[in-house]
Amino acid sequence: MNELTRREMNDLPESYEEKPLTITELKDQVNLIQQVMREVMKDGEHFGVIPGCGDKPALLKPGAEKLIFTFRLVPDPIEEIIELPNGHREYRYKIKMYTRHGVYLGAGVGSCTTMESKYRYRTGPITLTSMPVPKEYWNLRKSNPSEAQKLLGGKGYITKKDDDGQWVIAIAGEKIEHDNPADHYNTCQKIGKKRALIDACLTVTAASDIFTQDIEEMAADGLIGGQTKEIKSQPQRRSETKKENEASLTIKDVSIKTGKKNDKEWTKYDITASNGIIYSTFSDTFGTRAQNALQAGAIVSIEGVEGKYGWELKDLQVMEFYKSETTEANEVWSLEKISDILTSSASLDILKANWKSLIQHIGKLDGPGKAECQKIYNEIEKNIKEIDDERPF
Repeated sequence: MNELTRREMNDLPESYEEKPLTITELKDQVNLIQQVMREVMKDGEHFGVIPGCGDKPALLKPGAEKLIFTFRLVPDPIEEIIELPNGHREYRYKIKMYTRHGVYLGAGVGSCTTMESKYRYRTGPITLTSMPVPKEYWNLRKSNPSEAQKLLGGKGYITKKDDDGQWVIAIAGEKIEHDNPADHYNTCQKIGKKRALIDACLTVTAASDIFTQDIEEMAADGLIGGQTKEIKSQPQRRSETKKENEASLTIKDVSIKTGKKNDKEWTKYDITASNGIIYSTFSDTFGTRAQNALQAGAIVSIEGVEGKYGWELKDLQVMEFYKSETTEANEVWSLEKISDILTSSASLDILKANWKSLIQHIGKLDGPGKAECQKIYNEIEKNIKEIDDERPF
């Protein structure tokens, strides 16, 4: 890069007041942002790709500050504090961006309030029982989560360690109103300012095609959280079987058959995909996932092997939503319905896949509903990790 080009880029914001950018100057600006991203910024610290939401990275506050320093911008925050009932507050910000010579370039806005569910509510105390977690629970937790939950006592019962470090059945605490919103004043103030700063940075530097802010906020507000499994290798050919892996399919039907052999009960799922193939599986995990995909109208990825008795299902992952003929565009799922699907997740992979399949419906909930979904996801994720780390056998 020659000295003239470097000097032109350093003075790029100043040129706004003089004349429109030339094509060369515009390219230089984009190249400079990309160069800063490659050579100065760190993935996960200054920007980050949110799992399951494409390849576009979300710009984080440290990254926005790096771009502001690079282009020698001067932010001027304007704060508005709105007092709300019961001690709640909303912090609204408008951050104006200027050149170092005082030329106004644009602005960004952002807000945060203690009425957001993650600050408004807290979880009540968990009640421990004296009943140990049945051994059968650990065996069924992944293969048959609904039956495993019944062993605990049904919905609302969880596993928790007591004071002696033993796993016992516990009753989950109810969500209750936080009794002192002032505890979150400083946090909401900083988050509101951060949101406005990132918005202003993206607007003034025209970096929205490289970064995004909305995805980061969706992650914070509970709209996203899952990452679909990477599609496996190309179809393999074997002398006795044929293996296929297809994406962009939908589930057309799920039929269930049950029986008993050698005193052991079995459940078989015949899953009809949009490619016309019927995939069979004895996995309750895949069977439940297929039923959820059918009900939600989701696009799935399927891996199957053709054998002597037809196609055997090896993997099924929920990829994304589409507008089906049987799903109304304005249909709003209840929080309870979404919660039931999330709580049926028996492993982290299933939890992430279920979350991905529910994004469209979570997005139609109000703010508290979205935050409650994120809270449910976090609690289930934490519980699964604890169980995986501490499982005694």
